[in-house]
Amino acid sequence: MQMEPKTIHGNLNISDHVIATIAETVVREVKGVALMGTAPISAKTAGGSKSVVLSTEDQVAMMDIYVVLNTRCNIQRTSEEIQKKVKSMVQDMTGIAVSRVNVHIQDVAADESQKY
Repeated sequence: MQMEPKTIHGNLNISDHVIATIAETVVREVKGVALMGTAPISAKTAGGSKSVVLSTEDQVAMMDIYVVLNTRCNIQRTSEEIQKKVKSMVQDMTGIAVSRVNVHIQDVAADESQKY
């Protein structure tokens, strides 16, 4: 699946892989994220990504992002930050509207600094 936003000069073809890479890069920078998770086998992931499922309808993107968070983070705040930053960055970088970013917390992992 390719997203094709229109510009005044013509069309752009943006692959799912590009959108997934932008999303994963943003997610990894959010404080509280330990690592990217893995989407269920039944889900069709975006462009080879194992953590981002992308679907489109009428040139509007919807994403499911799978993550593992650090044990001491605020899960709700961290998830909302992921949603806000992914939506903003994908829209800013590609011009593609994002209607929804669903965050799936698959696990929590101990932060390295928490070891005794």
